[in-house]
Amino acid sequence: MNAIYGEIEARRGSILKAWRAGLDGASGEARPSSTTKANPFTASVTYLVNEGTSDVVTWLVDQRGSEEIPESLMDLCRLKAVQEASPSLAFGFIFDLKRAIRSALTASVKEREGAELGQVDDRIDELALLAFDRYSEFREKIYLIRVAEMQRGEGLAQRRQTGNRVAREREAV
Repeated sequence: MNAIYGEIEARRGSILKAWRAGLDGASGEARPSSTTKANPFTASVTYLVNEGTSDVVTWLVDQRGSEEIPESLMDLCRLKAVQEASPSLAFGFIFDLKRAIRSALTASVKEREGAELGQVDDRIDELALLAFDRYSEFREKIYLIRVAEMQRGEGLAQRRQTGNRVAREREAV
């Protein structure tokens, strides 16, 4: 494990606290504070955020590959896709992780581990791009579902109209 990842793991609690604090007001959506105990049934959005952020830091520290993106982050992508948030609002929080890491690290660590900190930034950028790809896939699925619903509704309306026309023709005869 690189030294910078050891420092991130050592300061994990403060990094998550700072990152989640930024999430509370940044999204502009009404939801319970991330400082409350999250229950997947009573505070599902807070639970998703807490699980997703924790799993992202674990992914980052363990230096996992892009094929091992945390499933909890994919759940956040699904949530953002359903909420119809713009991509910049949906994924701005991922970039806030850089700020949270930098604020948690001391100046001496930043100096000593400057090059490795750049690698951490690159991995966070990679994560954001992969999350955006998933978000786009989920948005596409939502649009396809909407189109199918509209087509079914249109077909139903045409059948009703045809049925009404046949009934009027029978009455006229």
